[in-house]
Amino acid sequence: MVFLTAVHVVDGSNDRAESHVDHTVVRFRALAADEIARYIAADAPLDCAGGFKAESLASRCSTASIRATQALTGLPLIWVSAALRRAGIPVP
Repeated sequence: MVFLTAVHVVDGSNDRAESHVDHTVVRFRALAADEIARYIAADAPLDCAGGFKAESLASRCSTASIRATQALTGLPLIWVSAALRRAGIPVP
């Protein structure tokens, strides 16, 4: 499964913009019915896309591997920080 996180930064004062799409590839392992039932009971994953929360039990019980350039959850902060600096915005 491939998760995409898109970011678009607009620098209105200099009439320029940058876009970025971060790709995260997640490979799941096969789960037995009892493993799925325990996961659902313990983690309540039914309120998110695909029933997968990388920051919770899913990453430990159902994931075989995660290959990411930056992050699966939230903004790709390394890219966003660099884009803000290029736009002249100081980033701590």
